[in-house]
Amino acid sequence: MASLETINNSSCVLLQQKTKLRVLKKSLRRIARDDNILIIATLDAASRSLFDLFIESFRVGERTDVLIRHLLVLATDQKALEHCRSSHMHCHLLGAEGNSRSAADDGHVMMRQLEFQQTLVELGYSFIYTDLDVMWFRIPWHHLESGTYLGFATDLFEGDAKSLQNVPNGGLMYVKACSNNVELYKYWKLLCKQYPTADRQSILSKGLTDGVVPFNLRFQFLDTANFGGFCQPRGEPSKVCTVQANCCGSAEEKVRGLRSLIQDWKKYRSISMEEKEGGGGFSWSNTSRCEQ
Repeated sequence: MASLETINNSSCVLLQQKTKLRVLKKSLRRIARDDNILIIATLDAASRSLFDLFIESFRVGERTDVLIRHLLVLATDQKALEHCRSSHMHCHLLGAEGNSRSAADDGHVMMRQLEFQQTLVELGYSFIYTDLDVMWFRIPWHHLESGTYLGFATDLFEGDAKSLQNVPNGGLMYVKACSNNVELYKYWKLLCKQYPTADRQSILSKGLTDGVVPFNLRFQFLDTANFGGFCQPRGEPSKVCTVQANCCGSAEEKVRGLRSLIQDWKKYRSISMEEKEGGGGFSWSNTSRCEQ
């Protein structure tokens, strides 16, 4: 039989989990839009410079400043949590606050992310997951087709939003709250256990490819004309919603390229409507990219 100490410890853990879930539910009601959609991103201590640029992009975009109130940042460690709280109101630690073993220390960041995202879906919340190297310049909702369960950015768009010839880029991903996606997250977590050394991109790609038929997934790849990156030449500034610093060799290159990108965007925003409609007065600089 289990000892009294074991029973008490189990009861304590269960109580902590229930309390944490109750607090999370309360926070989500405050953060999510009226249609139960929110934006989530993950921050670790090494990504603070990217995080600052990420937050700035919402503030300089076209009406994207309103999206900040619907942004939940998941910190992987205590330092990241503190940095998040210095400039943002909605910050959540992936793990128990005050715990000496953070998500970053125990090496299960990806699994914790997937578990958290599955919890969101189970609670009835749809979301867009975004990496911190994605700059948000316009509100993206109207680009998501009606009935889409999963929406993925891609480095190179093949022209057909329903084709798996497009390779999903997990840096920007829309997830609808539905039972199909709950099953998909269970499969993604299984893949993490089966392939512990695989990167997040490989897990997401395999999960999508293998799960389309059994999970009846209605997916959509997002056109790079609207959701672009550094892998391709910059698109028309009048169409851009987000730009990601993909195809970069280092964090330093990402930061340098994104700083230049934001400066380019500010110049574009300062140009008169007449100049924009005339097609003149602006072009992306060569520095708003990663060095190839």
